[in-house]
Amino acid sequence: MFNKILSFFSGKHIAINTQFSKQRILAGDRLEGVVLIKNLSEQETLLKNIKISLISSFQRPTNVQIEKENYLIFNALLRDKLVVFGKESCEMPFDFLVPLNMPALPATALVKTVVSYAGLQTATDQDELIILPTLQIQNLFDAFWELGFKHTPLSGYVEKHAQQPLQIFSMQPIKEPYLGKCKDIEFFFETTTNGVEIFMTIDKTIKEFLAVTVENREENTSKIKFSIANSETINTILLAHYINSALHLLAKKR
Repeated sequence: MFNKILSFFSGKHIAINTQFSKQRILAGDRLEGVVLIKNLSEQETLLKNIKISLISSFQRPTNVQIEKENYLIFNALLRDKLVVFGKESCEMPFDFLVPLNMPALPATALVKTVVSYAGLQTATDQDELIILPTLQIQNLFDAFWELGFKHTPLSGYVEKHAQQPLQIFSMQPIKEPYLGKCKDIEFFFETTTNGVEIFMTIDKTIKEFLAVTVENREENTSKIKFSIANSETINTILLAHYINSALHLLAKKR
């Protein structure tokens, strides 16, 4: 959609349209497309600082509520200066690598293109993009669901860090074989070009352990880390193996 900006001071019109080769891409894929800029006025126009940004949108819990926040993934300068003659258009292709570890759920991101012209005036175009998890991570979610888990209300919340947001998922058993064996499982993952590393915490604080104190809380949680290469497939058998191993460690604590 063209975003037309009218300047009453200069009488110039600039229209921007950012187009993607694909509207839905996987984390780690290339974001490709073109920025179309059209000068709607009769006058030659000098454009400056043509920038494009990828911004991740996510939910972050606070002390009182869930807030929606934006996190800048990257900000790139497409062109420092560009002259567009009256009634003419130009195209600027772009090709960027989407980080593997950007937040996967909710899977919405914002692509924002900004052009400065006529002093401090700007024209802006904003489009939503769907970022899907990698196949390994999607297989992980599928395995949890097949084992009888569901997302808790705060699953997928993001903790903000200096370099990148850390997304933490929380799964709760709602049927056999793990209903009654654990309260929930929290996990986050780090994806590389070789595979994925998963960090998982299992909480066994179920009904018979409701009276746990801060001192013995650690006795009812088990932490485990495992790696899955790209050549491997995360399935229910593999996930159940790691969950059962963690529960076995918890049983030995008691």
